[in-house]
Amino acid sequence: MWLYLVIAFVTYVSWMLYWNLTDALPGPPLYLPLFANALQLGVNPLHYLKNLVRWAKDYDRRIFRLWLAGDYHAILSNPKDIEVILSSTEVLNKRGIYEFLRPWLGDGLLTSDSFKWHSHRKMITPSFHFQILKEFLGTMNRTSTKFVKKLRIISKDKKIMDIQEVVHKCTLDIICETAFGVEMNSLDDENQEIVTCINDLCFILTERMYSAVKRFQILYIFFPVYYKLKKQLNVFQTYMHKIITERRAGLPKEFDNAESTNAYYSKRKLAFLDNLLTARIDDKPLSYQDILDEVSTFLFEGHDTTASAVSFMFYTLSRHPHVQEKLYDEQMSLSDDPNWEPSYEEIQEMKYLEMTIKECLRLFPSVPGIGRQTTVPMEINGQYIPAKTILILLIMSMGYNEEYFDKPCEFIPERFLPDNRTGANPFDHVSFSAGPRNCIGQKFAMMEVKAIMCKIVRHFRILPPVDDLKTNGIFDMSTSMKNKGRTKWDATMSAVLTLKSVQGIHVRLEER
Repeated sequence: MWLYLVIAFVTYVSWMLYWNLTDALPGPPLYLPLFANALQLGVNPLHYLKNLVRWAKDYDRRIFRLWLAGDYHAILSNPKDIEVILSSTEVLNKRGIYEFLRPWLGDGLLTSDSFKWHSHRKMITPSFHFQILKEFLGTMNRTSTKFVKKLRIISKDKKIMDIQEVVHKCTLDIICETAFGVEMNSLDDENQEIVTCINDLCFILTERMYSAVKRFQILYIFFPVYYKLKKQLNVFQTYMHKIITERRAGLPKEFDNAESTNAYYSKRKLAFLDNLLTARIDDKPLSYQDILDEVSTFLFEGHDTTASAVSFMFYTLSRHPHVQEKLYDEQMSLSDDPNWEPSYEEIQEMKYLEMTIKECLRLFPSVPGIGRQTTVPMEINGQYIPAKTILILLIMSMGYNEEYFDKPCEFIPERFLPDNRTGANPFDHVSFSAGPRNCIGQKFAMMEVKAIMCKIVRHFRILPPVDDLKTNGIFDMSTSMKNKGRTKWDATMSAVLTLKSVQGIHVRLEER
């Protein structure tokens, strides 16, 4: 073990000498060898996010650098800088924190390097054709109706409840049925082991990403959480194996050869898992590992991000009843039938709901940061960036930039009216990323959030946990570690892979 530590120390010193010759970026001072800025960043996901956002403002939203255990990071939060990266066809690789997701998500669409990503993206794109999305809407409508019934039970007599957990179950049921053809029924409290497993994996891997010690594999194996990670990975992969093998067994026999597969493709678009099971790249079917990686990625990305968005929609609407009433009026203009199920075309007509979702994501982006890695030296608006730099695009900081958003801590959906966006930088709001490596499922996600929230505002008034709260629940994390006027009911954001509130999101519901 001492030999490994000596090698690590020598490597660290070598890198430091190199970067001192090339680094022109500002950043917090470096302290202990190996750990560098890791201890300053914090000891949990709550501290990580707060400190990154605070530093972004301290450095006037210019690019700044961090050293994290031998890895050199450049943090971007200015839309003009972020535009350079997201619009690039060269800066597509993901390293750094994404490496810690590989034990869970493998080499799927989220984590794969540019060559594999490009071929898999091309293969998967047909699964999000609008005709497929139309078919998915039926599942979203059924599940959101079940969600409403569940909420009637647990919110009886305006009981205060943490909405995050039940929302996660709703979005998990939707992704499993739409993408994999599996009825998970977690809203009925079935399959609780896999629900707990996913929550544990999110927290364990996030904690490791930014830990000054646990990010080193040689040290990580001495922590009990390492064995918890291995156990939960086994639970998850066993569950995924069951889904894949059962779905493969149910495919028609004609998929056994390439000609039949191509003929079938010409007749219809395939849903996600069927697409993977029948796809061919270079005239070869995908390996089981490739399929497992993509299925694992879409189960995580397809439910956790939308769960975050829906949860914070509950939160913001509970503090802004006038916005709720505008949403209700929009719904009544479409239909006043209490049993109404929106069509795909009607979902597209929910313009005010879409603006409200965008405003919510501006303040509470489901993915608070995006990563990339440079392969060669480059310049970002005149700032030199060395090769092998890990870039962190800090989405969490962008929505609070007063240069781009007037009164950033106020909830104003109308700021996303087309007329109000005239002349705006399209990269000032990138909740679904942008450019060639944007979110492949953004239309699916927007439709899902709409399908869920339109049912909620039709059936309930969302109330704050207690009456007469003095805040709107929105605070700029960069102003200080503790915001003036904050109450125990106000969300405390944490980057547990996706954005979550540490102490929960507490609301009450009143039936209309």
